[in-house]
Amino acid sequence: MSASGDNRGSYEIVLGPTGEDSLSVLFEPGAGEFEIAPGDHFRMVISGPEGERVEFAHGPGYVSVWPSPSLSVVVYDSAGAAVPLLGY
Repeated sequence: MSASGDNRGSYEIVLGPTGEDSLSVLFEPGAGEFEIAPGDHFRMVISGPEGERVEFAHGPGYVSVWPSPSLSVVVYDSAGAAVPLLGY
């Protein structure tokens, strides 16, 4: 979390498949859908006002990510390249 006293925080989440099948990741609302191959991952860097939330829904082979509109979300693939998201 930020130490500047501006009530903003930042954290990272790593998403990736745990088995031999790929993982479908859907960024809501309508920001993009991606497949992560086994052995690869996405690193999400999330920042914004503390207390805002990112909601996740998941099931076999998929996860959907729905951040609060006041959060900034930047996603990188396992090679470190930015993943283009619509509207984020």
